[in-house]
Amino acid sequence: AFTAHAAEAEAAGPAADAADRADLALAQAMLAEHQGDLAAMEAHNQAVLALPEDPAGEVAACRVLAHMNRHTAAMHRGDLDAARHHAARAREAARAQGAFASEAFATVLEAHLDVLAGAREAARARLEALPAGWADALPWTQAGLASLVQAGLALAAGDPAAAEAACRAAERRFLDAGWDDGLGLVRERQAAIALARKAPARAAALAAPRGDGRALLD
Repeated sequence: AFTAHAAEAEAAGPAADAADRADLALAQAMLAEHQGDLAAMEAHNQAVLALPEDPAGEVAACRVLAHMNRHTAAMHRGDLDAARHHAARAREAARAQGAFASEAFATVLEAHLDVLAGAREAARARLEALPAGWADALPWTQAGLASLVQAGLALAAGDPAAAEAACRAAERRFLDAGWDDGLGLVRERQAAIALARKAPARAAALAAPRGDGRALLD
């Protein structure tokens, strides 16, 4: 499907309108990520961000996704400053558009970066400030990833039981969808929990390779 979208993007060329170019550039970016070509992924997302702004239109929604994608690319590179910049831009763009779910998930991404920086209370404050029901508004992928962020926050706070419960919530979503990469992320988090519980054998078993599991969150 990704290859078909990329071919469509090339065929459309400059004749496509801005919304079509944005949609197709996002499809090309997704294909590039799956192929491990982060430079091409960045280029296609930058192409979306270079399109004229339309705060209430379809291009605006694509710009939110492009910033989220650039956050992901920065995480792959280990560039946490760039990841934070694009998560914040995604949140701001989503808020301007009135896209509640996208704003909530961008906030989750920022909270995850807070956890990585050791700013546990800042992460907690971000998540607690979200409106009630925010997690239910997310699509399944984002909801599962949000649960993993909550697991990381609980583990950083010294509550492995809460971390394990959040991991199970993510695991249920990823199992239902059959998303192996997501399940790999769950195992990574569970391995960290096992180490915190001084269970190195379980941690080693969980960390054993079982597929790709490339970190969207790291």
